[in-house]
Amino acid sequence: KTRLLIIHYTSLRIVLVPQLFLYISLIYYTTIMYEVHLLFDTFTHKLDIFFKLKIYSLYQLIELRMERRKLQEIKLIANDALSTLPLIWFTQALFESCLCLIRSILIENVIYTFQNVSQRWSVFTFSLIFLSLTTYFVNYITLFEMDISNKIGDNIAKENNSRIDIKIEEIKFNQEIISHPFVPLTIGESFNLNLIFLLSFITMIIPLAIISAN
Repeated sequence: KTRLLIIHYTSLRIVLVPQLFLYISLIYYTTIMYEVHLLFDTFTHKLDIFFKLKIYSLYQLIELRMERRKLQEIKLIANDALSTLPLIWFTQALFESCLCLIRSILIENVIYTFQNVSQRWSVFTFSLIFLSLTTYFVNYITLFEMDISNKIGDNIAKENNSRIDIKIEEIKFNQEIISHPFVPLTIGESFNLNLIFLLSFITMIIPLAIISAN
């Protein structure tokens, strides 16, 4: 009876509310981060116009630096507000994999065909696919922001302004870029959400899938 209760519980838990929460929160998180990405994309167009100018004023340079700082603050606020969601996703995915393993141990006399294994792991697999796509998108946003920082640093280095005040402002701008090239999107403000973390997570999950199949 205990085994049947655990099996029924895990089946219901996998199918119902958590999966719905996962998909809705993934869509919500991705939408917010896409809006942030669009702000940075608009900023790149301003950069292209700005650096085409042979001579730019001190005010224009300060305005550009302040706008970049504002964008990073927006991204930081978004991350602070939403960083708990990735923590929930990956914790849930780990819990899913453990439940699949428990079910495979409790169910005896089962012929382990590809179909049986895929049925037990199908919901988890779909969740992991959506998690992977979201992580890939977040990684792209981070690389995009790093490219912007590199672009600003390279173009400032090429300029040869004779005005001292502009030179000082360029140094300030360059120092900000070096110290804060990008704002990382994190998992519970503990780990960076990127492809390296995703690969580590999948590497940890694979042995559980192999054990359940044996």
